[in-house]
Parts: sequence; C-alpha cells; structure tokens
Amino acid sequence: KSPQMTKICTGWDFGNLHIFGGFGGSGKTSMSFNKVIMSCIENKEKLLIIANEQSIEEFKKMLLVTAMGTGTKKSVKRQRLNEGNFTEEEKKKLTDAIQWVKDLCEGEYALIKFIFMENYVIKDVKKVIKHYANRGYKSVMIDTGKPSDDDGSRHNEQRHARFADDFKELYKITRANGGGLNLRMWVNVQLTDTALT
Repeated sequence: KSPQMTKICTGWDFGNLHIFGGFGGSGKTSMSFNKVIMSCIENKEKLLIIANEQSIEEFKKMLLVTAMGTGTKKSVKRQRLNEGNFTEEEKKKLTDAIQWVKDLCEGEYALIKFIFMENYVIKDVKKVIKHYANRGYKSVMIDTGKPSDDDGSRHNEQRHARFADDFKELYKITRANGGGLNLRMWVNVQLTDTALT
C-alpha cells in the first residue's frame, strides 16, 4: 500500500537488507508497523522482530493500536488508550483487538515472533536470526540497528567501524548466496543530530 516506496526500493525482496534511517522521534517504528509488519500480517508471512530499545510490551501496544484500525476494523483514539476509564463499547473493541494480537503473536506457530535483546551483540543477533530462519521466519525486522555493545572482543574498534562491520555481517546472513539464508531484512537506524549538517 505504498506504491512510491515500492517503486523506490522495488519492494521488500528476499536476499536484501533494507536500512530505514531517521532522527529520534521521527516515526521510524510507527512507519515500519504500518508498512512492514502489517504487510507480513496481511500476507500471512512469518516475521521475526528483534527489538533492543522498546520493550515487547511497547511493541504489542503499538500492534494493538494498529490492530484496532486494521485487524478488527474497530478503532479507539490513541489518546484514549493512555487515558483509561473505557466505555463498555471501547472495552469490547479493546478485547477483540487483544485477542487478534494474541492469535498473531503467541504459541509455537505464531506469525510474529518478538525477541528483546538487552545487550545488542551482533554474534548473538545472528544466532537468533539463524534459529528462527530454520523455523520458517524469513522476514526479519530489527528495531533499532546500532553498533554492537562491547562484548570484549572489539573494544579497540571505533564505534562507526563496528557499526559498518555489523551491517556487513547482517548482509552476509541475509543474502541469497555465499552462505546467506536468503532472508529479507528491514533495519531501523537512528540518525545522529550531526547528520543534519
């Protein structure tokens, strides 16, 4: 449902790594929900989400908001979710949306798997990706891509060099040949304020 974006990047195809950059608070995660996650849900394609900043609860809350408009077609204003004291009608809408999210995200054969990584170390990220790729999760979203936390082996490496090396590793595991797993990967990246100059 994004013809211009599809034209620019020729779709979200397998064997490729897509990086979506934006400044803090610019809506990277929200946009990814509307475009990437909802596309996987609508097409019944398994999706692995690796999060390292927002909690799983926050992701599920965002999915709940999305579900209200897309999954169950019964919306509640976003502000109302924060206010509470719901009417009976709103409670019913929320209950239906919660069930929709549970059906998608829980159980062994869930369509969406959320993995939260407190310590974002690329070798651990690759292990998680391989584990789930072997279980049919060929679409991967990482929110947010960043340089690996120091695992002791790369402490002398500059942050930007570590960042570039990490993305090389993500591409290697994503590509269709050369030992890759033929995945499609979407990585949100936060740009620094210095990128404005």
